[in-house]
Amino acid sequence: MAHLRAGFATWSAACAIALATGALAGAAPAAADDDADDAFLAGLDRGGITMFDDDDAIATAHAVCSSIETNPNVSMLAIKLTKQTPMSAKQSGYFIGLSVASYCPEYKDDVDPSMGWLIPPPIL
Repeated sequence: MAHLRAGFATWSAACAIALATGALAGAAPAAADDDADDAFLAGLDRGGITMFDDDDAIATAHAVCSSIETNPNVSMLAIKLTKQTPMSAKQSGYFIGLSVASYCPEYKDDVDPSMGWLIPPPIL
């Protein structure tokens, strides 16, 4: 499977805001965060998506969750990711699904039914 080298410079400000907001709201224990991060990065690898920087990938995933919180139109979010990154539509959908599964499973029911098949199963 071909790997994608994706940079998310256009998301840097949004990610910084999302992370700052999350930090102000309170943080989960570091070990739980590390487990979620490791599972997320492993999921990206399984999906054939290789990022320039793991921290950018994780920050973008958190920004995805923040975006779903304010506007649950996941199809539009996938289109934005496709336009603003080198990811294909399928990779963008996978990235969103993996972000939801890893960091904001409470939004699983908010994912458009047409994209539900893109949510990867939980990592055991």
